[in-house]
Amino acid sequence: MTPTPTPSESAAPAAALLSVTAESVSVQTADGAVLASYDYRRLTSDVVADLSGFLGEPTQVSFPQSSHQGGGITYQWDGFRVSSEDRWATIPDAELPTYEPRWWIAATAPSARGLAIQTIDGVRVGDSTQEVLSSHPEAVERVELSELPSRYDFFLGPVPPPIPEDDPSYSESHRWSVWVFDEDPTDVLQEMRAPSANFGA
Repeated sequence: MTPTPTPSESAAPAAALLSVTAESVSVQTADGAVLASYDYRRLTSDVVADLSGFLGEPTQVSFPQSSHQGGGITYQWDGFRVSSEDRWATIPDAELPTYEPRWWIAATAPSARGLAIQTIDGVRVGDSTQEVLSSHPEAVERVELSELPSRYDFFLGPVPPPIPEDDPSYSESHRWSVWVFDEDPTDVLQEMRAPSANFGA
């Protein structure tokens, strides 16, 4: 009797990109299959541990308390960062304010550790500002302030934050989005951040 060949194990799909939206960050293959996804209220330690499986170990840098945020830790994989204030990083979800993400991301490069970083319609850091302005004219705000450099702000993919409609802090005007900006006169998108909160402004 001829023995039945043993099926060979197929290789696991390879991670190719980090897809950033106003609701989550997902690790995807080149074909867009989602390998893992993390919403912004998931425990920071879980997110960092999982991302380290795809990106390797991050560099950890503490940041101090300021007038608009508490102190915390930034986990950095080259041009991609996950940051979380200490006060939100580990508290139970029921104690996390409904309008607060537990962590947020920033990207200062189009890729990190071999994975591309992109948001709505494939927009990346390093893309032409004018091209994104042409494709997303509804999302742009031109900032002109005497005390700061002028810049283009793009707020992409706005969604309501995860606030129940019966919550006192709920408002139809509240939105989370992906913020991408270019400080003049580079004509190149310099940084991406998410989620960016707009509470009716």
